[in-house]
Amino acid sequence: MQVQQALNKLVTLRNELVKRFVQRENEITAVLAGLLSSEPTILVSPPGTAKTKLVETLSRMIDAKYFYYLLTRFTEPDELLGPLDIRALREGVYKRITTGRLPEADIVFLDEIFKASSAVRNLLLDIILNKRYLNGTEYKELPLIAFYSASNEISTDAEDQAFYDRLTIRCFHRYV
Repeated sequence: MQVQQALNKLVTLRNELVKRFVQRENEITAVLAGLLSSEPTILVSPPGTAKTKLVETLSRMIDAKYFYYLLTRFTEPDELLGPLDIRALREGVYKRITTGRLPEADIVFLDEIFKASSAVRNLLLDIILNKRYLNGTEYKELPLIAFYSASNEISTDAEDQAFYDRLTIRCFHRYV
């Protein structure tokens, strides 16, 4: 009975998304597959094709804590994980203030993923592979149920290949 209820909820969720996003059935399927499997998902398409809106809407519909960030080559790990706790640092403890940041999110959506600095990409590899991050001297588990990313194009940089390989669900689309 529980399985049937879960399937009914999934069908209802998919139908609601299909109503809201015209001709985006493949993208909806990819996003839901990422949610169900906890596999990292990348949406690749030109600007203005509702990538962000789709993931944001899904997060709201399932009442998930959502974290969105537009990455650039200047993005620092602190912008994603939260700043250092200065009070704790004065006491010799290195830890972050994670309120409202990636470590507290159920669903993460990082836009322009291939524009991230190598420091951010290295940090994200551990997050994607192990669902954890280093906070001071210890690893903290993440409540992450889905990791989404987006890009307008796939990077041809060899340094990005290992990162791209870990984005196992890939959806390519164009304008409607």
